[in-house]
Amino acid sequence: MTSVWPDLEPILAKVQKPARYIGGEDGAGAKPPAPGLVSWLFMYPDAYEIGLPNQGLQILYEIANERADTRADRAYCPWIDLEAEMWARSIPLFSVEHHRRLASSTSSASTCRPNSPTPTCSTRSTSLRCRCARPSGRSTIR
Repeated sequence: MTSVWPDLEPILAKVQKPARYIGGEDGAGAKPPAPGLVSWLFMYPDAYEIGLPNQGLQILYEIANERADTRADRAYCPWIDLEAEMWARSIPLFSVEHHRRLASSTSSASTCRPNSPTPTCSTRSTSLRCRCARPSGRSTIR
């Protein structure tokens, strides 16, 4: 269970809203990773501020974390400022709660916005990267 926090923390001062990526919101009930727990990472294909109020995601997250045999974290597409820094430093997409690499999660589920380009995840150097469609209609991934 690899945390990207040592790589992420130094670059947070370079982004507009670092609180998007820190986690620890009031009411977040994420259990720490532990052997024997099935881990889920619920990904929302847009920025934190858009995905956080999504009730479907909140309900699934709460149900998974209330169960004794499962745990869940959340991930959102990084905004373009952090996305550029992540690509420059080869930092993979990560969970907000524990900053775990996406690839270290046991299972994952994704929600999608209807009638909009859907981000895709691709394998690159054994790490999953999120390709987020921006309002301009083009991906910021090089």
